[in-house]
Amino acid sequence: MTNMAASGTAPIGRYIAFLRGINSGSNPSLKMETLRKIFEDAGFRSVKTVLASGNVVFETDQGGDTLEKVIEKELEAKLGYRVPAIILSSAEIARLIDSKPFEGIEVTPQTRLYITFTKALIAPGLALPLKDAAKGFQILSFERGVIRSIVDLDRGITPDLMSALDKNFGKNNTTRNWNTIEKIYSIVK
Repeated sequence: MTNMAASGTAPIGRYIAFLRGINSGSNPSLKMETLRKIFEDAGFRSVKTVLASGNVVFETDQGGDTLEKVIEKELEAKLGYRVPAIILSSAEIARLIDSKPFEGIEVTPQTRLYITFTKALIAPGLALPLKDAAKGFQILSFERGVIRSIVDLDRGITPDLMSALDKNFGKNNTTRNWNTIEKIYSIVK
């Protein structure tokens, strides 16, 4: 049985907003209670923030591209600066987890696994995987708005990867450590 919204027109869905630049140094610090309240005031239900890096789980009967626009507009109005948002459904997160995107990757204590969500298309002429041995990162793949990458902290630092992602895919993206994706999945499954 599906829940129906108050209007009776659409089922209530569970979504995750991945917000770029929250508490990452590029914007003023933002308390998660403030972020949660912005989402609740915008009419979203069962709002929960995950960690302090701009991950918001919520329920709504809205869907599609409308959500990103509504959330970005609301955040800019309340915060005074633009916050790019990428919205995924709980089903999309489940498919990502089920795809085992890092299967076969040798993971050491110095390995960091990252998922980047992007609105961009692949950069023209970009051949993947893109490896920068000197900076210790690899951009492994790009498929349907999801970029897989790894950083070896013995040889490089995460900001080098972030710079390469911005250079090749633009700034309409946001990156999360794989551990964060797994934590979010444990909440929405």
